[in-house]
Amino acid sequence: MTRPGDRIRRAATRLCSERMRRRLIDPAVADLQTEVAAARRSGSARRTLRALSAGYVSLAKVLLIAIAGDLRAGGAAWDHEESVRARRGVWLAAGITIAATILLELPFFAMADSDAGPG
Repeated sequence: MTRPGDRIRRAATRLCSERMRRRLIDPAVADLQTEVAAARRSGSARRTLRALSAGYVSLAKVLLIAIAGDLRAGGAAWDHEESVRARRGVWLAAGITIAATILLELPFFAMADSDAGPG
């Protein structure tokens, strides 16, 4: 059984520079693993699910930042068509990350509103 984030760490070795992986991805994966382990120790399935979903959304954001940074650094030698394709990919990844963040957080906002009760 693999720990949460191990697959993303392996994917990051192919997608990002070593520097970006060490500075951004590895700490985010370590945070995810720590939060999930703490949630599992508490015995709450809801807390574990929330830690997993928040951790993976956070990892997606960090991975997007790392890839964008590497693209920007290496993009100086690209022709126009390569730059356009790279920008499209970054915008697509950003849109997916934003949509996932919103969809994962909506149920928690609804629970918070129903727990508050009448004003």
